[in-house]
Amino acid sequence: MRIGIIAPFHDFGGSEHQILLLLRGLQQRGVEFVFFHLNIRSPELLEELESIPDCNHVEIRLRSVKKIFYFVQDMQNIAKQLRKSECELLHCWNYTGHIIGGVVSKFTRVPCIYSIGGLDPWKKNWQLPFYRLLNWLADVFVFQSDIERDAVSRKEWIPLKRTMIIPNGMDHTRFHPANRDEVREEIRKEMSLHLSLPLILSVGSLRRIKGHDVLIEAVRRICEAQPDLPFQVLIVGDGPLREAYEQSSRGLPITFSGFRKDVERFYLAADLYCQPSRSEGLPNAVIEALGCGLPVIASEVGGISALVTAENGLLCKSEDPESLAKQVYSLLLLPETWPIKALASRRVSEGFSTDRMLNSYIALYNSVYLANKTN
Repeated sequence: MRIGIIAPFHDFGGSEHQILLLLRGLQQRGVEFVFFHLNIRSPELLEELESIPDCNHVEIRLRSVKKIFYFVQDMQNIAKQLRKSECELLHCWNYTGHIIGGVVSKFTRVPCIYSIGGLDPWKKNWQLPFYRLLNWLADVFVFQSDIERDAVSRKEWIPLKRTMIIPNGMDHTRFHPANRDEVREEIRKEMSLHLSLPLILSVGSLRRIKGHDVLIEAVRRICEAQPDLPFQVLIVGDGPLREAYEQSSRGLPITFSGFRKDVERFYLAADLYCQPSRSEGLPNAVIEALGCGLPVIASEVGGISALVTAENGLLCKSEDPESLAKQVYSLLLLPETWPIKALASRRVSEGFSTDRMLNSYIALYNSVYLANKTN
């Protein structure tokens, strides 16, 4: 059995990170696959993809989903590529991948799996009929948590009997709290940060959906209300809004590192972690922060409440700088609770591993493939 994996794969993000883990794991286990992707815009993402030994990946073309002539022509061309690759099952990521894979699966008559990463906040109600129709093309839907499965299934009319929960994987050899003191000092010196002040870390693509503008405003309110409160913030990641965020945070104790391949070292340099997202599935960054033993402050969206509780952190309202500022301030005032919450964070992270994710996907592939052969 050869798997065809389809994803947009433009820039580095949470889904792309999980796809890379999946591709690398399948390659190591000898599972045959072909990875079909659109144009890769991120040099770092292309470098990571090409670092996978003998990874069979093919760039596909999608000119427009709005111009029906081009769309049908592109779907026919992609279907030809899939037939040539002799793929017997499709695994599609993100909504562009769902459109391509769902339509092409009907051309090629192979089963199709959708991986769904939470509610998309930009979908309009008038678009729901299209997404409900698109969902009809898939055989199985994979979600990262019960919370997001229930929310998306209810809104997009997905039968629960066709869903499966596969949590994100995490590499425990990378994300762990060992050597914290040594790495803490190295990173803080490298980033010109104070060596002893509390450090709040936030990791993610600098796009509106990740809510770093909310974090910046929350920091501003804390500094205005408590100008003598000692703390600093480090934001790791890059994206189209970086320049705007740097300008809006001038005068605040906020540092931007840009994209970093050694992100695990930055978790070890921090005392607290913050995820101010407007929408999420089951965010990799929160799982990684938990694995490194950090208390977490996060917006209550998607599957985050399955990760963050009163035992290992605090939740706040989404898109609410005042709510976030209140939770950050309250945790900064209680440093004696951080070690207890850190232990709780580690316990939660133990439920997420790359091996568990790979075992679940391979079992799903076999199940869907055999069911299709039987039918």
